[in-house]
Amino acid sequence: MDQQELIDKMLSINLDGNVIPHSWFKELKKDTGKPDVHSMILLSEFVYWYRPVPVKDEITGEFIGYRMKFKSDKLQRSYAHLEEQFGLSEKQIREALIRLENKGLIKREFRNIVVNRKNLSNVMFIDINPDKVRDISVSTKVRGGSQKGNTLLPKKETPSFPKGKHVYGDYYTEIYKEIVSFLNHHADKGFKDTTPKTQKLIRERLKEGNTVDDFKQVILTKVSMWKNDPDKNLYLRPETLFGNKFEGYLNEKVPENKKSTGGFAQFAKKGDDPSDKE
Repeated sequence: MDQQELIDKMLSINLDGNVIPHSWFKELKKDTGKPDVHSMILLSEFVYWYRPVPVKDEITGEFIGYRMKFKSDKLQRSYAHLEEQFGLSEKQIREALIRLENKGLIKREFRNIVVNRKNLSNVMFIDINPDKVRDISVSTKVRGGSQKGNTLLPKKETPSFPKGKHVYGDYYTEIYKEIVSFLNHHADKGFKDTTPKTQKLIRERLKEGNTVDDFKQVILTKVSMWKNDPDKNLYLRPETLFGNKFEGYLNEKVPENKKSTGGFAQFAKKGDDPSDKE
């Protein structure tokens, strides 16, 4: 089997399941020092359900926002459900949940609810602490004094394989859509994710080791600083945000006073970065 055939076969496999970051094997351990596999299994399940999914307009297909995968305010699970799903005993599940609670990663809440006119008591709901989860979900890669997410993207822009085929197209397409949709949503813009220049800028930043979360952080930072400033709002665009000042934006802190001091319009030129004038 040559490399291209192997690639084609692997692409045809649709895997469905949870993800356990490598860092969890170091961060989640029992008192014995061994990896706490049971806690990892349960936490990965909770993280999966708490990760929001994009919502698109049924008619236009445009990105509207994000929603949770479940309807309630918190994820509802029972010991019996988790036992059946993962083949663990109730004791193993209970002890693993307690360990996760002690680390501040989750919190159990027991409620009395009514379902189909029946009163149910002590129904378990799971709340998650995204900040704590993020803290343990890091790689050993350190940049600018801070640790970044462990989902690093390919270094090569155009990987080449036998027969001259390229398999990165669909992979990057989803990334373009996610990043540009996020920008449009938060900045009230209407940029296209198919613009070659925008795609090139995104690939360049990804090759530098940046993640999709890094793009979102830059977008949120500059939106908070520029969106309500008529003179700077026009710079909320891929050309400015994803350019060669990306790393500076990524390490930038939002000032307490986000209002413009005025006078920007008199010296701003098309293509300028407003931060050059501040």
